[in-house]
Amino acid sequence: MSAAVKRNIFRSPLAIHFIGIALLIGSRLAVIVIDRQTSHSGLQVLALGQDFAGDINKSLGPLGLLIMVATGVAMSFLRYGRRPPIWVRIKVGLNLFAFLGVALLGAPAFARVQLWAHWSADHNQLAPQFQPAAAQADLYSVIVFALLLVNIPVAVWKPFLSAKSPKLHPPTPTTAQG
Repeated sequence: MSAAVKRNIFRSPLAIHFIGIALLIGSRLAVIVIDRQTSHSGLQVLALGQDFAGDINKSLGPLGLLIMVATGVAMSFLRYGRRPPIWVRIKVGLNLFAFLGVALLGAPAFARVQLWAHWSADHNQLAPQFQPAAAQADLYSVIVFALLLVNIPVAVWKPFLSAKSPKLHPPTPTTAQG
């Protein structure tokens, strides 16, 4: 295979990878804008905004993360085969923590915010549980977003670039003696 073909094979998942990153970051920014615009506009608008933000969090964010992870794994495999360098494993770990944070902490917290926003709209008064639930959801969101942003310097700086994963070979006579 020619070098140009190999380069283009690698560029396709890279372009799709950037689309996934744009979906992920764009969905987060959209939710922030929705929260800011609807939080002081009345209880019905607050509930509607939380529904809209919840739909974005359930659709565009996970889709962007899935695209980002799938293309990242594909690019890593294309470039390094089955033994990626340590910095790639660091990125996988950061993404795994971000995914677990969303699944185990973020999604239930956002669901509680939606629940209390609807309760507030139904009872025509802001539920006292709404603000703490929203603060908790925001905290989880910031933590997850920070984990994803840490991937950028890891990808650019590539720590331990020269370090390879240890190979499991039996000791040779020269290394066993001395």
